[in-house]
Amino acid sequence: MQAPDAIPKILGKSLIALEVDYVRRGLRAPRQVGFHLRYVISGAIESKVNDGYAPLSCSESWYEPPGVIHSISRNASKTEPAKPLAVFVLDTNDNTLTMPTKYALDSLR
Repeated sequence: MQAPDAIPKILGKSLIALEVDYVRRGLRAPRQVGFHLRYVISGAIESKVNDGYAPLSCSESWYEPPGVIHSISRNASKTEPAKPLAVFVLDTNDNTLTMPTKYALDSLR
């Protein structure tokens, strides 16, 4: 992962943008650490954040504040990959973008 870039004139905050590859029916379930914006570059994503469910298609975007929990974050397709661009704004000294939740750890067992 590349290092976040400092945001000029906003002391203590940095920005990082990453492409996320979701394989067919790929699943992730972390808790967000920083402010987070996603834009779907290709495919479709299903996401449940706290109590809100959001199916998103190519060219759609959504925002998440810090601390929200993804109980669902996955590729909506059983046959095609999906790729969102994830943009995080975080504290400059923080290298962690997400933290595993109990749900995520249990799903790995």
